[in-house]
Amino acid sequence: MEILVAEDTPTLQFVIRGFLAKAGHRVALAATGAEACAALGRARFDLAIIDLLMPDMDGDEVVRRLRRGRSGQPDLPVLMLTAAIDAESLGRVEGCGADMMLPKPFRRDELLGAIDCLMAGR
Repeated sequence: MEILVAEDTPTLQFVIRGFLAKAGHRVALAATGAEACAALGRARFDLAIIDLLMPDMDGDEVVRRLRRGRSGQPDLPVLMLTAAIDAESLGRVEGCGADMMLPKPFRRDELLGAIDCLMAGR
């Protein structure tokens, strides 16, 4: 499976890529919202994992743009990551059209389980 990971923390990028690669997935990385939008416009993905809070453009804006069809993949499954588990952040995740949210920190089995859950109906 081709997965876009939009995460601004290099250490977490490394960890997520390792988890996904070990599970047999191919991973493209983006460090900012703008990079994520550009990647979504250039390539087809099976899933996007997007951090809510990123430099230049937050993940909820990336997902809103994705859902409006700007990348040609408006139905792409999106797993939103966030360390902010307050009502405002949860509302942002819900309001942007993300399919699922995974709080940080998370374990490998939690990430892979969320991916399995998202992809089960597709």
